[in-house]
Amino acid sequence: MTTIEALAAELMALGVTGPAGPQGPQGDAGPQGPEGPQGSAGADGANGADGAAGADGATGADGATGATGATGADGATGAQGPAGPTGANGDNIYVAYASDTSGTDFSLTASPSLKYIAIKKTGTWIETPEASDFAGLWVKYLGDDGATGATGAQGDTGAQGDTGATGATGATGAAGADGDADAYTPTTSSDWDGTAPTTIGEALDRCAALLKTLNGGTGP
Repeated sequence: MTTIEALAAELMALGVTGPAGPQGPQGDAGPQGPEGPQGSAGADGANGADGAAGADGATGADGATGATGATGADGATGAQGPAGPTGANGDNIYVAYASDTSGTDFSLTASPSLKYIAIKKTGTWIETPEASDFAGLWVKYLGDDGATGATGAQGDTGAQGDTGATGATGATGAAGADGDADAYTPTTSSDWDGTAPTTIGEALDRCAALLKTLNGGTGP
């Protein structure tokens, strides 16, 4: 310790304070003291400015189609419009038929024999049309009849017809004349061995009677 420092220490011990000396150089930093207790929370800061708007989201799917509404009631019928102007009178059409261009066999009814036709269009009404009304209008519209064709081949024979019904029974014939009393009768035993037979039938009967007699029988 220097002399000055020693003197200052003594004066301080005696309670005498001298004028302050010049500040000494800063000493070295002391070791860090222990961490102090946590301070109280500070006041909330002011709200920040709003952020920029976000991008639009994707478009959602279409919703289901709603049910069809009920059909509205029919509106009232509108008033009838004014009547239109009267139309022009139409032409009269007449059709006639004939057998030649002169109007022979004139008729207003078609027929296969009337091969000419005339059609007249006029604004004048004809009460009773005549051939003269169609002069110069006749045209042939049906062709002439063709030649007669060759005879066709003969057709197949038809099926046999059904058998006719049985005719009524004829009347009974007249009674025959009486026979000869001496005629041969096969069932008459006296004729079996009488005169000689005159027919083959009598001869056969005679043989049959003989055979039966030999066998113990009788008759032909």
